[in-house]
Amino acid sequence: MTFLIEDIGINPREIKRYINAYTLLIKLIPSLRRDVVLAMLTIRSRLDWEMVRRNHYAYRHNFTDAVRRQIGGEKDALENLAPELRAIPPRFLQYVGPAGPAEDLLTIASIDEYIYAGEATHSRFGVGLSDLVRDATTLRGLLRDAAEVTADDEKASQIRGHILQLRERIMSLSQSSGPGGFSNAILRHLDELTDTLEELPDVSADREPWLRRGNKLVDQTVSDIDQWSRWG
Repeated sequence: MTFLIEDIGINPREIKRYINAYTLLIKLIPSLRRDVVLAMLTIRSRLDWEMVRRNHYAYRHNFTDAVRRQIGGEKDALENLAPELRAIPPRFLQYVGPAGPAEDLLTIASIDEYIYAGEATHSRFGVGLSDLVRDATTLRGLLRDAAEVTADDEKASQIRGHILQLRERIMSLSQSSGPGGFSNAILRHLDELTDTLEELPDVSADREPWLRRGNKLVDQTVSDIDQWSRWG
């Protein structure tokens, strides 16, 4: 609990929600490891650990593996997974490090069970938005591949198809819950990404500015999906 209440953004109502969510999860799924459930709830509740939650959803086992290697002395393990993780909160690394209250988080074979269990109890959308965070994040790699080809190449078409699938899933969720600011913003980002593909520079031109613009849109998309999963 110390790692939860030290966040200046936590209020008594959030603590009550945290306790209720823990009680419900353990009651519904007694097989879940209690310390890991507490760790997942703490990550979700701390506003200053948004980066941790977002990348945990995006990379799952690869994220916990990189955290474990970084703690073990591989100083670039997290940055090699995602550049923004060079700024991961040191307090989180203490939380999951040796003798930390959440060290078992790094030993779970399948973290999906805990992510989905948490979503099922705290999200009005049920299970699914964490997968959207993961699937939207893959656009970064797809854009990097597209930067090496022409606009009519199969890889560019693959990105368009991926964006279309994401868009359809967002539309479905927004229709079931009612339109809102987050869903509208996400759809705008995806539409801008589609437009960006049509503006792919000639192969002889410098494509780094194009790639940076595309990655910024991906980051905005992922961030808004993560916030949508948290606040609805």
